[in-house]
Amino acid sequence: MGCILSKHKRDSRSYWLKKVKKNGLKLVDAPIAMRGSIGIVKAAVERLPYTLMLASDELRSRKSIVIGAVKQNGLSLRYASNDMKSSVDVVMEAVRQDGRALEYASDDLRCVKKVVLTAIRQNPTSIKYALGGLNQDRDCLVMAGLFDDKYDRLSNANATRVVMSTKFSLGENTSDYSTKVALLIKKHPYFEKIIVYFPNSWSKNTCDPEWTNIRHPCRGTFDTCGKPAWLKISVPKINQSCWRSSFRYQLEKAKETGGFMIQVAEYSREEERHVLGRGQQIETEMAEQVGLKIFRIYQNHVYPFDSVADTVEGFAKCLKGWYDGKCEDMSLTVCTS
Repeated sequence: MGCILSKHKRDSRSYWLKKVKKNGLKLVDAPIAMRGSIGIVKAAVERLPYTLMLASDELRSRKSIVIGAVKQNGLSLRYASNDMKSSVDVVMEAVRQDGRALEYASDDLRCVKKVVLTAIRQNPTSIKYALGGLNQDRDCLVMAGLFDDKYDRLSNANATRVVMSTKFSLGENTSDYSTKVALLIKKHPYFEKIIVYFPNSWSKNTCDPEWTNIRHPCRGTFDTCGKPAWLKISVPKINQSCWRSSFRYQLEKAKETGGFMIQVAEYSREEERHVLGRGQQIETEMAEQVGLKIFRIYQNHVYPFDSVADTVEGFAKCLKGWYDGKCEDMSLTVCTS
């Protein structure tokens, strides 16, 4: 009789409600029927939002349950039903809590500017999950801190220009390391009156069918670029000029204003070494042709949990040393944190 009563007790709603109120993860041990109980699942996600993944399909589609989870941890949107991932109310709550939740929103909502701006406001690097061209929309870039009115204001004052050479970091499946570096550099006191050109922020075109074929002759000059003449003179045209011409234009402006290039070398786990992207290799060649100083920052892979701020501070020390030396050393300088 005792065993029968014990089993009855384990199958009771009150038993599991008490369990999950103490530890939401206990929902993993609950019978399927209990995972379909509104009260039990609600109590579980209040303790541990990720337990939404253990709820029944019906409850992962119930707005009150899902909102309860994403308000505490936006990333729990990952376990909501497709209907909930398409709900403006649910997704807005999720991205307000954690901008990175934009990754799990429906494709339609990732194209909605209001949703994207809300995500970026909470976490600037979430811009990489925007769709419909919003990852390079000016308002979104301004919100992310990757493009601001300082560019327009200082460009007319012949301010020093700095060019960043990074892997593309505004795409959904790309690393956001370079974006984090760019954001901190832009905020650093050294750059208060300096224009930082972050090429990922600009929509471009190419004369190279493969975009980054290092064997392609284009190096951004009038003679080597295959674009029409009108796209190779004066200021590059957004969405029309070759990216190599645009980049070289910025390199030349940096040279004219006493600037330099900052190159971020990310660590490849597959190759077990720091690797420059093919585009970065081309950018290095162009910087050398222009005669521009290059500072190279290596991603810290030995202590991956060190903050990006340490890396940027290491670069700031390199830069100070260069300035103290009256900018005479034009060889490649490697900066470490």
